Amino acid sequence: MDGCRPSIVQSADLTIAELCQRYRKYAESYYTRCAMTYNIASACHTLRERYHSTLASEFGPLTLKAVRRQFVDAGHSRTYCNRLQCFDAQC
Repeated sequence: MDGCRPSIVQSADLTIAELCQRYRKYAESYYTRCAMTYNIASACHTLRERYHSTLASEFGPLTLKAVRRQFVDAGHSRTYCNRLQCFDAQC
């Protein structure tokens, strides 16, 4: 890692599962003693549940919309869904 940012991966074959694993590892070291890591873990869990083998390069706006729908269908509040969606866009 360089400072506060995770290293940039130049792999076209990176899957959502691999990306989430790397982002969670980074987040756990960056966000210490913070509820942020729980929110990131929840968002990444939802992503891995449905899109674990999807290439990160193929994950686009329509897929993100489907993930948001899954958050809503699970009964989460709109504020919580928006917070998780923000992490999904970063994952």
